[in-house]
Parts: sequence; C-alpha cells; structure tokens
Amino acid sequence: MTKGYIFSDEEAKRVAGAVYANEGRPPHQLPPRPRPIRAGGGGECTCQEIWCFLPLAPSAGTWDVDLTVNASTETLTFNWNTTSTQMQTELLTHTELTSGNVTCVGGPFPNVAIYAVWTISDADLTDGYPSLDLSSLTGDVTMFKQSTNF
Repeated sequence: MTKGYIFSDEEAKRVAGAVYANEGRPPHQLPPRPRPIRAGGGGECTCQEIWCFLPLAPSAGTWDVDLTVNASTETLTFNWNTTSTQMQTELLTHTELTSGNVTCVGGPFPNVAIYAVWTISDADLTDGYPSLDLSSLTGDVTMFKQSTNF
C-alpha cells in the first residue's frame, strides 16, 4: 500500500502549482481555514477537521482509502475522476457514519482538490492519516489535514 504524504498548507500550494504549471492552469488556492470553535471549559474537542485530497494527475483507475471511525476500519474506493458528491456518498457508506458527519466540497478530480469537512469528534476519526492504496490508479493522489483545533 502507498501511504499519503503529509504537506503543510504552503507545501500543498507549491505541489499543486507544479502539477498544473505544464497545463497552463493557475495553482489551486486553498480555501480559508474555518474559524476555530471556541468553547471553554475543556472536555473533548469538537473542532472541525478538514481532509484535502489533492489530485496529482490521475488519469485512469481507482484508489482506496482505509478509513477508521470508532475503531472500525473499512476500505472505500474512489474513481480517478470522482466528484465531491461521489466522494461524500462513498465516505458515508462507512457503517459508523451517518448523514451530516462529513461534507465534501471542491472537485472534480483530476483538476481540483476535494475537501472533506468532518463534523464528528476528533476522537472518532482515524488517529493519524488513513492509508491510501494507489496501486490501481494511473497517476497519483495525496492528502493532508487541516484542523480548526489550534
């Protein structure tokens, strides 16, 4: 299995710019970070987490994400040219997720990144990065995370 790479916001912009430079497209601009949710008193963080799936010139095939929610891991499959609606629908097939747990925006692949905005507790999501399997994909996909938990 191929693992996704971890990028800072600036690195992601640089990588995206490099991918699209030869096609005459401007670099993909990351959306502004959502404002932090401020709730005093401690307790479990309910801040949003955002996962960015960045296409690096995929042109055929499928790719898998091993997603763990509440200690239950399931493999979800996406097409090389997936849309945000298709990604959201596939993510919600995980047995531990229900409508409203994730919203996907952006896309479609292969030209624009897709952002999965999670509205469930950080404790329920994968600890660290989910595993990406790109063995059936022509091209590449990477991902990085942002959080409103500063």
